[in-house]
Amino acid sequence: MYEKYRLWQAEEWMFPSPRAITTIIELKLETALFLLCIQVQSQFAEAGGIVLSYDDPLIDHNDRTGSSFKINVQDFSNLTLNLGPYMFNPVFLVCFNATQGVNVIPFGDPFSTLDAVVRVNSIGWQDNHVSIESIELNIASLLPYEQSHIAFQCIGNSLSAGQYLLLGVNQAWSSDVTQISRKRTDPLHNYTTPWNFKPDYPAVTYVVCIIGANDSGNNITASAFYQVLTLTLYLHKLTGNIRITTYPVQPLFFILPPLSPTVQGHQKVAECFESSLEAWVMVTEGR
Repeated sequence: MYEKYRLWQAEEWMFPSPRAITTIIELKLETALFLLCIQVQSQFAEAGGIVLSYDDPLIDHNDRTGSSFKINVQDFSNLTLNLGPYMFNPVFLVCFNATQGVNVIPFGDPFSTLDAVVRVNSIGWQDNHVSIESIELNIASLLPYEQSHIAFQCIGNSLSAGQYLLLGVNQAWSSDVTQISRKRTDPLHNYTTPWNFKPDYPAVTYVVCIIGANDSGNNITASAFYQVLTLTLYLHKLTGNIRITTYPVQPLFFILPPLSPTVQGHQKVAECFESSLEAWVMVTEGR
C-alpha cells in the first residue's frame, strides 16, 4: 500500500473505530514462478475451526466473482481455502502456491484478542478467477465486516487494473479505492457478460471511469481517441447509459489518457484524485 493512499487504506477508513491490523495476502494468477512460492496441500484438522460457505454474509467479496474477499477475525493464525474447478490453475501467491482442492495458508502466531481484517487478493490483471467453495478458519470468533459509507465503482482497462506492475492490482490505485461489487452469482455471470452494476452492495456513491490508456493497441492514435471517441461517442453513450440505467445521481469522474503503467503513475493518479475529493469536500466528515 502506498503512503499517499491515506484515504484508501483499510485500517484508516473502512471502520468507524480503529482496527489494529490489515493483512493482505497477494495471490498472483500468472505463470511466473516466485522463488518463495511453496505449495501446501493438507486437510483442515484444527479443533474448534469455523467453516464458511462461499455465500456466507460474513465474507465480503470484491471485484469479479471470487477474485478478492475480506473477513474480520479475532484469535486468528491460519486460513484454509477450498477451491473449486472454475479457476486458473495454479494460483500463485507471493509466498504460496494453491491449486484446486484444499489449501492451508499459515499466518504464524495468532492475533490474540486483536480484531484483524484479512484481505485475500487475486493480483492478476487477467486470468484472475479464484473459485472459492468454502473458507475454514481456526479462530475464536468471526466478526461482521463493516463496509465503508463511501463506495467507489471503478470502470477501467488492463493498465488501470495493474498490468505491468509487480504486484498487479495491489499496486493499482483503483483496487485500493473500490469497495463494492459483492457477488452472489455463478462464475460465468460477472460485470462483463454483460455489465450489470445494480447488485452492488453497498450502493455506489461515486463512479470513476479510466479510459483509453491502451487503445493504441488497436491502431487508434491518442489524438483521434481523445477528440472523437472520448469526447463524443464514448462519453455520450457511457454517461447516458450510466445515468439512465444505474447511477442517476452519483458524481461521475473521468480519467483520460495517458496513465503510465508504473507504480509512480498510479501514485500520481491517486494523488490527483485525492486532491480533487478533498477540494470538493466529498470525503471529509463522512460525506
